[in-house]
Amino acid sequence: MIYCLVQNYNKKSNKTFIGLNIYSYLYYTCIGPGRVHPGSAGHLIMAYLFLKNQGLANHPVATMKINAKSGKMMQVENCTINNLNLGKGEISFDYLAKSLPYPMDTVARIWENKQIETDALKVIPFMKEFDNESLQVTGLKGNSYLLSIDNIPIGNFTSRALAKGINLATFHNTPEYHQALEIMDLNSKRKNIEAKFRNYYWVQYDFLYGKGLLFNTTQVATDTIKANLESNGWLKVKYGDYEEVRTNRAGLKNQMRQLVAKNLCNQ
Repeated sequence: MIYCLVQNYNKKSNKTFIGLNIYSYLYYTCIGPGRVHPGSAGHLIMAYLFLKNQGLANHPVATMKINAKSGKMMQVENCTINNLNLGKGEISFDYLAKSLPYPMDTVARIWENKQIETDALKVIPFMKEFDNESLQVTGLKGNSYLLSIDNIPIGNFTSRALAKGINLATFHNTPEYHQALEIMDLNSKRKNIEAKFRNYYWVQYDFLYGKGLLFNTTQVATDTIKANLESNGWLKVKYGDYEEVRTNRAGLKNQMRQLVAKNLCNQ
């Protein structure tokens, strides 16, 4: 029923409305013990469904297909390949991708929810559709080959595996994956600062608004908050962030801008 309503709305409005609840029960329980908020895996599933419904699936991180017998690049997508050399028993080339692999978070980030992002891979083809950094080498004569990037050993592969193609995004020891982790860390720091603003506005609208003190900058607002800290657990948890935003809003915004700038420099 819900699916039909969503489809009809999309056709009539020429817009894309995604009913995430349509899909969630098809996979597994995305939410946690609170029965409302998704865990880390649930968030990745929702992101996957949102992007897929926007028609953004199956755009590779990069695609490289080499014919070792002819010494030619057969396919190059979303990357540049230069200086392809075929020596005795080895192949070398310079590779520059226009994207980075997605860095899978292995930490449970949601309160009282043990899900981690990699749990989602059991139920969605995320790696295939959104995180495919494909290297394929056909025409090899040897049995096993060592793949190295920037002199870093990535792994040993049979000629059959290389002919079929390997997804470099699944290897967490590549230089590009480490770069992606650095960007993830910067974005996590930005998000943590952004969360302070969310807590600031929680205090404003979920507490001060009911007291008739919305955006009140006088001592009355401060005294009212302090008088209720012990009786209001949520207020007590968020009060530190509220004070930090209230007294250092410009500084916090500048920190976020600097983190975004570092992100752009690392890409």
